[in-house]
Amino acid sequence: MPPPPGARPPAAHIDPRYPAGHPPGPQNRAVPYIMPPGAAHAYQQQAATSGQRSPAPQQLPGRGYSLPHQATAGYHPHSATNPYAAPYAPAPTGPANGEYIILRPQVRSGSLQVAASSNRSLDSAMAAYRAHEVQRAREQPRFEDLSEHESDEGRTEAEIIAVRMARASSTPMFACPVHQCDKRYTFASNLRRHIRTAHPEIAGR
Repeated sequence: MPPPPGARPPAAHIDPRYPAGHPPGPQNRAVPYIMPPGAAHAYQQQAATSGQRSPAPQQLPGRGYSLPHQATAGYHPHSATNPYAAPYAPAPTGPANGEYIILRPQVRSGSLQVAASSNRSLDSAMAAYRAHEVQRAREQPRFEDLSEHESDEGRTEAEIIAVRMARASSTPMFACPVHQCDKRYTFASNLRRHIRTAHPEIAGR
């Protein structure tokens, strides 16, 4: 129904919580927080039982409800309701004994032996293991002399020559296995050719 002629329009409703000219919209309306009956009393009773003092409610700006407690550093969500709840435990930093050990099986017995260890981290133990392997490879001789482990007793002449050829071929220079022959070659094919031509008596053995 239109207003009668000469009537003054009604004054716009201005909410004192908001500046003039900005009426409260749907996003600015206050939403009241309705606490269930007995919830406040139960909360205060649990806080008193756990030995904590109930903090003052925190009022949010522009809202019609409040939070029961303020979030602070180190706050545990279950400490106010459960007095037996422990705070979050830190992550474990290492083994119980404080040492990282790398085990390696032995070649013959198969039993485990300590290859490297570190009391700082697993990466440190792996670095120590790699350094130990590099040092062991440098100290180990590249070519093994068979004469130190095997003797010529009980062997035929052909077996002795074969062992000496294997020993000679394991060196950088291929030496002739015949006694008092100082011929040395870079390739094994040249040594075999020398044996066929200079020592035909052992070439077919």
